[in-house]
Amino acid sequence: MENKPDILLIDGNGILHPYRAGIANHVGVTLDKPCIGIAKKLLLGKCKKPKDIGEAEKINFGKGTVGFALLTKKNCRPIYISPGHRISLKTSLNIVKRFVRNKLPEPLRLAHQASLNSFLY
Repeated sequence: MENKPDILLIDGNGILHPYRAGIANHVGVTLDKPCIGIAKKLLLGKCKKPKDIGEAEKINFGKGTVGFALLTKKNCRPIYISPGHRISLKTSLNIVKRFVRNKLPEPLRLAHQASLNSFLY
């Protein structure tokens, strides 16, 4: 890559995974970069559903918190955020909140859009 990113947002899970090591962990360790997993479906754990836009609820699994459910858009399901590699739970949530403009954080939305465009043409 011409420009090296400081942090990666991955469409998938980090520690919000049965083995506490999802794709965001794998990519982060492989590239030695901080990574955050962002999923559209809850893979495991329990949490309350956030009620207001911008509200986050902790996702608990086993004896601890493994992520957050963040409501980013009215009348939509929340997105599920979990740290992957070299980043904390709280920092993961704060970074994702900074990039949300619609349902998904802007870097992920743009990546989805680019992949659809390349597929269609």
